[in-house]
Amino acid sequence: MKNNLDELFHPRSIAIVGVSNSTTGLLASRFFVKPLIDFGFGGKIYPVHPKEKELLGLKVFPSITDIPGPVDYVISAIPSHKAPQLMEECIARGVKLISFYTAGFSESDDNEGQKLEATLLEIACRGNIRILGPNCMGIYCPESGISFDSAFPKESGQVALISQSGGVAFYIGREAISRGVSFSKIVSYGNASDINETELLQYLAQDDETKVIAAYIEGIKEGRKFLQALREATTVKPVIVLKGGSTEAGTRGVLSHTASLAGADITWEAAFNQAGALRVFNPEELIDMIVASSHPYPEGKRVAIIGFGGGASVQAADECEKAGLSVPPIPQTVKKQLGKLALVPGSIFKNPIDMVGNFANPEELSQTIQIIAGWEEVDFLLPHLILGVAGFGYEDLKLHVSVLQQMINIAKTLNKPVIFVLDSTSSPVWQKEAFHARQECLAAGFPVYPSMKQAAQAISRIQSLSKSTSSDNR
Repeated sequence: MKNNLDELFHPRSIAIVGVSNSTTGLLASRFFVKPLIDFGFGGKIYPVHPKEKELLGLKVFPSITDIPGPVDYVISAIPSHKAPQLMEECIARGVKLISFYTAGFSESDDNEGQKLEATLLEIACRGNIRILGPNCMGIYCPESGISFDSAFPKESGQVALISQSGGVAFYIGREAISRGVSFSKIVSYGNASDINETELLQYLAQDDETKVIAAYIEGIKEGRKFLQALREATTVKPVIVLKGGSTEAGTRGVLSHTASLAGADITWEAAFNQAGALRVFNPEELIDMIVASSHPYPEGKRVAIIGFGGGASVQAADECEKAGLSVPPIPQTVKKQLGKLALVPGSIFKNPIDMVGNFANPEELSQTIQIIAGWEEVDFLLPHLILGVAGFGYEDLKLHVSVLQQMINIAKTLNKPVIFVLDSTSSPVWQKEAFHARQECLAAGFPVYPSMKQAAQAISRIQSLSKSTSSDNR
């Protein structure tokens, strides 16, 4: 049976309190009112401010009690000391959920903030109203037309992210989206005074729209309940967790950020292992794993590496094997086929396959990749390009675009998975070109990584996580 968080993600009406046309309410208007308009939220939108008359073309109401229709969900951006009064008004109006963007509660280093948060929770229990936060950004649910960022896409996906930090939710969301990921939901839940990581995990484990759960967690409220929820979630879906506050300094930061108890890192490590969740150690690794989980990934670990430079190809092979992938040598039968095509000096056919000699020869490049794809002893291909390296024609933008497009076109015809690695030098010009090149791959439906190390680790780990989940389901 699903818990009652459906009303959080599918409200019929939303009131946003504390927005205005002035500087003080500008952020709240940008984060909460504008996205609802931009996303085409199908319900009623009620901006609330005691003095404003109109905001972004919408009528502004003096208070919650002045709104004529029913209000399901309230987003609060008012000062923390006014929150108890707002809670009482919400109860009187039959509001079901309230999200507090406002900080100044238990995360602050004083007793008053802690008492204030406790007061909100007491009012909520008495009035049968749920709280998200305080000190949070709230939710992004594209299916319902709700977002705290107008830059997020309107299309819904299969990955859900819960984040105790609003800033991390922004960063992970935007970076993963730029790499082709679509989200079913993103939840920034802050101090977790009421709705916490355990309840969110339970909901998402049963959510039909969500196939993968990612989480950034600083601390937990209910240890045993959380571990049980994590175990149950991992039996039906991959769960990837980034734990904030794994060091002494980070633990101190957790307490001041969201007032959570971080706990000993060794305890967290054991909990993740027992539950079958995949732990990552930085935001970039979490993004890589989200990308890996969002595309069909190869079932086997045998890889053919196709590169354009001897040293880079050697390093690529090292990274693959260190990550647990297999780089089998090319057998003589395949070498003979490739040897007939080596019309340009410089190419090396050993796996890694160095195609530097055939870089500017589309026909040879196409035939070589097709032969490698037909090799039965590999499960997938990893084309690896480093953009901006002098000496191989990379400085010629038209040539690089032509070669990349040729490889994408070839990949579309193959019967094996293809995962692109598009690296670049640190030059701003080539960093920009690398971004555009990755978008070309994504538009064609292929996952892409900015380095071979990231690709190899993500592929290997998502395979292990998927097998673990499948085994639990059996």
